Amino acid sequence: MKTSKTHLHLITTLLLLLSLALYACTKDKTEEPSKTGSTGTVDKEARIAELMMSMDMHRFPKPVAAEDFELISLKGEKIRLGQYRGQVVLLSFWATW
Repeated sequence: MKTSKTHLHLITTLLLLLSLALYACTKDKTEEPSKTGSTGTVDKEARIAELMMSMDMHRFPKPVAAEDFELISLKGEKIRLGQYRGQVVLLSFWATW
């Protein structure tokens, strides 16, 4: 009896989550005002600037070269940032404290 109750709770929870996900995906987005230019198209630059400001990020008007540095990979190899000059590099520094 306990197992069938557990299954019922699990199925109910999954159906609720699925319903919420479907609702979120189909919700009409016309409620929020859009920023439009004179041609009626969305002003992408203004939207990008707004999003970056909300994440406390700054956009540089022209590319800025990063200082070259060297790190040890998980395989024990030395990797220099300069090896990737001219390519897009995403550096992700995080900690677990």
